[in-house]
Amino acid sequence: MKSPIAGRADIATVSIGDLVTAGQADALTTIVQADPIYVDMVEASARILSVRNGIAEGTLDQNDALEATLTLENDQIFRGTGQLVTAGNSVSTTTGTVTIRFEFDNPDHVVIPGMFVRGDVVIGSTQAYLVPQLAMTRESSGKLTAYIVGEDGTAQQITLEEDGSYENAWIVHEGLADGVQLIVDGLSSLRSGQEVAPVAAVIDENGVVRDSDTPAVEN
Repeated sequence: MKSPIAGRADIATVSIGDLVTAGQADALTTIVQADPIYVDMVEASARILSVRNGIAEGTLDQNDALEATLTLENDQIFRGTGQLVTAGNSVSTTTGTVTIRFEFDNPDHVVIPGMFVRGDVVIGSTQAYLVPQLAMTRESSGKLTAYIVGEDGTAQQITLEEDGSYENAWIVHEGLADGVQLIVDGLSSLRSGQEVAPVAAVIDENGVVRDSDTPAVEN
């Protein structure tokens, strides 16, 4: 018997000597076409609305085409980029997400059906502030708050709205300005109106806050 499609045969569901008949309901095996391969990614519907608003308001400059990259289960970056095939037209009532399908060339069959991967999609470019996540606190209402140094030398709590994240930072379009001093450490004991003596600091690649004039310690 010849398969009507080309691909790689999975493990057989029958053994030599088993009785099989023409037209039976149980398949003898499964043929998998893995090159190219489709990868389904999910995105929150609220996030999709935020992106659409950004495009409409002009804060997000959309790319001509959407391309995706994959990170495998061992944190290895998959070679090549995926092209958008189709976006789902409905929102899952259980997860609140929309499924988006991309197609990847997979000549070496590195990605196999059922594998868990992480996808990154570059939608466009925007001008925004990257606020370290450790400098912000999410309240029970869902709003993000941060502390800045006021002109009078006291800590002032502000509320910011994020438009997604990049690495270990929140993307913030409004609520901050150039030159504002953001407090990134000691937040647990800080209160609005409290006098502070700010010290310039940097956050290294490991997410550790240190004085800007203190050299990083190599492991």
